[in-house]
Amino acid sequence: MMNNKIILTILFWVNITNAQWIPDGNIVCDTNINRAIHPLPSIASDGEGGAYICWRDVRDSLGGYSIYAQHVESSGKMSWQRNGIPIVQANNQQEFQRIRPDGKGGAFIAWEDGRSNIHKYPYVQRINKEGKFLWQTNGIKASDRGGLFISINPDNRNGLLLGWSTVYDAYVQRLDGFGNRMWGDSGVQVTNRPGSVRSNDVEIISDGAGGAIVAWSEGEYPQEQIYAQRVDSLGKICWSKNGILLSGTTLEEHRLVALISDLKGGAIINWNNRFIGYAQKIDKYGNILWDAGGIKLDSSGTGGGKRITPDGKGGVFIGQGLKIHHIDSAGNKLWEGGRNYFDTLGTTNSAQVTAGLAGVYNFADAQTNILAQWIDINGNIRFGTKGIEVAPNRTRVYQGWPSATTDGKSGALVCWESLSQELYVRIYVAKIDTAGVVTGFKNESIIIPSVPHLEQNYPNPFNPKTIIKYQLPNSSYVSLKVFDILGREIKTLVNEKKESGAYSIIFDSINLSSGVYFYRIAIHSDRLTTNGFIKTKKMIVTK
Repeated sequence: MMNNKIILTILFWVNITNAQWIPDGNIVCDTNINRAIHPLPSIASDGEGGAYICWRDVRDSLGGYSIYAQHVESSGKMSWQRNGIPIVQANNQQEFQRIRPDGKGGAFIAWEDGRSNIHKYPYVQRINKEGKFLWQTNGIKASDRGGLFISINPDNRNGLLLGWSTVYDAYVQRLDGFGNRMWGDSGVQVTNRPGSVRSNDVEIISDGAGGAIVAWSEGEYPQEQIYAQRVDSLGKICWSKNGILLSGTTLEEHRLVALISDLKGGAIINWNNRFIGYAQKIDKYGNILWDAGGIKLDSSGTGGGKRITPDGKGGVFIGQGLKIHHIDSAGNKLWEGGRNYFDTLGTTNSAQVTAGLAGVYNFADAQTNILAQWIDINGNIRFGTKGIEVAPNRTRVYQGWPSATTDGKSGALVCWESLSQELYVRIYVAKIDTAGVVTGFKNESIIIPSVPHLEQNYPNPFNPKTIIKYQLPNSSYVSLKVFDILGREIKTLVNEKKESGAYSIIFDSINLSSGVYFYRIAIHSDRLTTNGFIKTKKMIVTK
């Protein structure tokens, strides 16, 4: 047993050294953070297939949380020092971090900062791929007006836009590429209407011209409304004072605001009213373009809010509960009724990312695992009605708070926090594409052979998991099964039609005893054909 543990440890570090994606996800941080601390990891693309990940941490903090970050390359390699680098180390609390690409290969990281001992203020740091801070140590104070739950997005002019709530009002600020305040020391107040502004419901995006569009939820619970405002590049309010009403005249619990650009200077905004979602489009002049009060979106179950991503054609994918809706630029529902990304309830938080032009991914926590779903552009559920497990490691008792970003093609990277049986919280990241979870460095220029090919599983021997890879020169029906030494079928790994390409799948032997097993692939041009490519290989389970 001791030898097996040594072999597994060696294999693990070989994978890290070779910079490969590994089963169950690559470790981003394993500092044995106490279970009472939720790191709340967030992720942003680096523009080259990798990503930046930031989280809150209690290491070296001076009386509270600090913010740490790591860069993961497209190959799965961690670029910076083990367990990441500190973004800020100051007294009191630095938390609720946000991260976005800076458009130059680096990232902006913003957080709520309590070092003043009186109020929390928005602070920002800019960092490059080498882990070098481009702005001052411990970040730049973006405004003299305190605030909570900061929203950030690039201004498309090498700078950054910020939006936040003071609980009573909403403010926005613009920083240039050097971190200078562009809209005064306090920023621009976009509403001073009597009443409260929900602290987690102020969201901001670029208007494409150096200015911003901001949307927020305002009013006394449970009578809240959704408003939007545009601020130009000079900080001037463009629309009606205190914003344009989007949610209609009915006073209800409107919240979980999210928005993206419509690619024409306007925005598409999404919000929730309990289990009903709404979508609205507003142009750069402040004209409401869709139904008064917004387009209603069906829902089912829970699954987190703030899930709106572009479809690449001016339309959007909107996540609402367990459903994802596809709406085109004219406001037409392309998937009537939406699509359930799972057929069971119980997920708490979700992260959504567009799969290039191939559709949309949804990642959700199911307490003991992170589940993934790919819905293609035609609305077909591609990973089965229950989704696939991103990290099916049975030794983790809780996995949650997924955050995802694009790999720049048709795949995605997802990070999450995980509670081990030792009751320590760690952070992981995994890569996924339309073939499933990536478990090795994928050479994008791989040459598909002229005939089908089945590779030897790796590692072999193994305990409890191994990777099986195969390649298809043409679209084919594939059957991949595992048998014991007596020829009895143990498990069916694949039994469906696959497009040409290279595939990999993880086989988990957790319920099997030690011994010799066989895996056999049968590839046919159609379901009725009996002749075709058949290949069998041997693998060994050691426990």
